Amino acid sequence: MPGIAWGNAVGEPEPAIHPDDLSLAKSMVQELAYRNVEGVIRVRGLDGSWKPLYLSVALMVFDESTHGGLVTVREAPTARQ
Repeated sequence: MPGIAWGNAVGEPEPAIHPDDLSLAKSMVQELAYRNVEGVIRVRGLDGSWKPLYLSVALMVFDESTHGGLVTVREAPTARQ
């Protein structure tokens, strides 16, 4: 997604989740074992600001011991700054 510090490239800010959103992100990871989850998480932008992203995550089961998550990401309204 353009404008988001994902890659930790030279000259970019360090990728991060907003500290106030860490508990939501952790609960989403835990709940994913039981159901699909969604929420708005702020991540660091290339300009150093916090960009709200709407995440929708679906559990993907490949076999008995291999699982993953399909994450759909889109920009969220910026009212939550």
